[in-house]
Amino acid sequence: MSLSCFSLSISTSDPQQQDMTPSQQVIDPYAIGNVDNPYYWLEKITAHDTQKWVREQSVSACETIENIPFFYAIDKRIRELLPYQAVYQPKVHGDYVYFESATLNKYNMGYNTIIKRKHIQTGVEEEYLKLSDIEKRVNGNITELSFSPDGSNIAVLIANKDYSNYTVYFLDTKTNNFLENHLDNIKNPKVAWKNNAGIFYIAPPAKTPLTPNSR
Repeated sequence: MSLSCFSLSISTSDPQQQDMTPSQQVIDPYAIGNVDNPYYWLEKITAHDTQKWVREQSVSACETIENIPFFYAIDKRIRELLPYQAVYQPKVHGDYVYFESATLNKYNMGYNTIIKRKHIQTGVEEEYLKLSDIEKRVNGNITELSFSPDGSNIAVLIANKDYSNYTVYFLDTKTNNFLENHLDNIKNPKVAWKNNAGIFYIAPPAKTPLTPNSR
């Protein structure tokens, strides 16, 4: 939660100052029948015109929000009440119980997420992974972590800048190192493990398992 300024659109107090969003005569290709969708062009988030529109609307929204007299007072109070820590549901993978611990950063309002684990037999608990460290190593944003059934590997899904494609890396849970093999140009941010041998993924036309240790 934050009052930091970003918005796709917001009304100003003077309707004459509002910029009308351009419309186009477009029939929605996904609708049943002939359905007009004059703003369908905005769904193409990587298009130059769409990104230009978002930037212009964000500037207008920020100017409006920051001119609210009590904006900074509320923003300051919210940051005083944060950060807070959230612990998510633990899950068993192999010999460990894993759980995520997330703390909200009151300066940039982002989450600092740490994966911790506890050995089932010894009871020893350790800080296993900082997601921000993994993202720095692969230069991308993590969208999913998928453990193999025996807990020996993690399929780490990384999104590209516009979230149109994904890369899958494999992390060895014993060494905390990436395996040599990885997958590029995945079209869906979900994978399914085939036992412990490999994964299924969506990247037409291939839909066959890929073994983490294969080349």
